[in-house]
Amino acid sequence: MDISQIDLDNLKSESPRDDYLIELMTQALRDEIQCTIAYVSIDAIEPFSDFVPTITTGYRDYFIEELSKDTPPPLWLYAKAGKLIMSDNYYAYTMYKELKLELVSCLVLGDKPEIKGVFYGENYYIGPDSNLKLQVIED
Repeated sequence: MDISQIDLDNLKSESPRDDYLIELMTQALRDEIQCTIAYVSIDAIEPFSDFVPTITTGYRDYFIEELSKDTPPPLWLYAKAGKLIMSDNYYAYTMYKELKLELVSCLVLGDKPEIKGVFYGENYYIGPDSNLKLQVIED
C-alpha cells in the first residue's frame, strides 16, 4: 500500500508531548548516541501515557499489509527506570496489541537495559551518514 493513500485527516495527535524522547531522537539523528534494533515482548513495553488512538480503516489496512511483508512499523523506545518506554507511535502500538502480536519490531535509543522479553540486535548510528535504512517510503 502506498503510504500516501492513508487519510491523515482522521489521525489526531492527542498523545502528550514527550520531551525526553525528542531529546533522544535529536541526539540519535546527530550520531551522538547509538540505537539498537530489537525484538521486544509487547508486555515489556510501557506506554508513556494512557492515550489510545482511534485506528482508521486506512491505517489498519496499511499496518496489516506491512505486517504481511514482514516490515511492520517499528516502535522507537527508550530506557527509563529499568523499563522500555514507547511514546512515538501509539497507532502502531495499538495495532500490535489489537492483533495480539507477542514480539514487536523496535529501535531502542541509547541505553539498553537487561529486561526479560527483550532481544537486542546490532547497534547503529542513524544520522545522515548512516547506511541503516529504517523504512523506505515509495513515491
